[in-house]
Amino acid sequence: MAWKLVILCIIFLVILLWGYAIIAGIRKSWSHLLGNRKLGILPSLVIGNITVGGTGKTPFILFVSELLSENRISVLSRGYGRESKGYLEVESHSNSKKVGDEPLEIKRTLSKAGLQAKVVVGENRLLAIEKIARDNSEIDFVILDDGLQHVNLIPDVSVVLTTFEKPFNRELFSLPLGNLREFVQSAREYDFLVVTKCPSNLTSKEIEQWWRTNSSGLHFSRENVFFAEYRIESEILNSFEIGKVGHGEFKSTLEVKGESCLLITGIVNPIGIQLHLEETGFQVKKHFSYSDHYYFGLEDIKEWLKYSMDAGVYCWFTTRKDWQRLQDILKENREIIPQEFSLKVGIVFTRVHILEGRKEEFKNKIVDKLKENKR
Repeated sequence: MAWKLVILCIIFLVILLWGYAIIAGIRKSWSHLLGNRKLGILPSLVIGNITVGGTGKTPFILFVSELLSENRISVLSRGYGRESKGYLEVESHSNSKKVGDEPLEIKRTLSKAGLQAKVVVGENRLLAIEKIARDNSEIDFVILDDGLQHVNLIPDVSVVLTTFEKPFNRELFSLPLGNLREFVQSAREYDFLVVTKCPSNLTSKEIEQWWRTNSSGLHFSRENVFFAEYRIESEILNSFEIGKVGHGEFKSTLEVKGESCLLITGIVNPIGIQLHLEETGFQVKKHFSYSDHYYFGLEDIKEWLKYSMDAGVYCWFTTRKDWQRLQDILKENREIIPQEFSLKVGIVFTRVHILEGRKEEFKNKIVDKLKENKR
């Protein structure tokens, strides 16, 4: 009986440490054996992670969408956290609960930049791509927000994101105890690696030192590895009106710096945002931090208002992703903010810059590979 208990304990430990990755690998292999794993009807560029969140995927998708704007593109996302199911097109006036905060951020940001890319959500990537192709015959290719672990879709081009501070090869365990979504070795089947959130003023020497230290476990050749700096920027919403949430014009924070502010975030790692605001000249009096994708409620607004009125703080900062969710609750509760409360709303976001002067090289490699597989 003792040896049976030992075996059960070992099995339980293996499941706990690597269960998620084992299941992900089995599902992909099984789908391949059944002939269910295939290319989409349109060429696809999948941008995703081997680890759980925090690599800066949404800013990178926005960067790639703008970089490839000479082409007719569509962006497809699962729509994490949405209350709806199935295929839906995302419009600038959509509700975040219906389509998800990140797809809505992508749609609104691209529209603001003058890019009318079609943004859709759908759990089944293959079916969603077919729907995009049927409805929009002019689309050249689809950019997928996540999807490296999708069972049935074989991407034409795949880009893995990992952070400079914590590359995925340093992870030992998968979910639920670790952060891996699949085994590190699975990186061999993907095309490009982008090391995100690099320190500012990173030198070529420091990049090569990082590569020598980490290359052995990443499974990418150096020519297919790119480094990206994520620069934090911020804007103030001008002429903020509760009745017209989301329709105001933005202006630089430099015009209003020096004010005291409240910081409201619901993302994985908000530390850099507070540092940015303080470096920009704002005084962050209090930071209300919530879990990733947290949906703000009426009681939260009341808490912020009470603190703001007591402390005399009339400027609220939040991230661009959080703003998608915050707009909805403000629209639904316009009367909660007194008319005499002169509120300024600031938005913080990141902009991606490819280092080593390799931006065009990255673009050309992506486009060439997509055109190779054009249907």
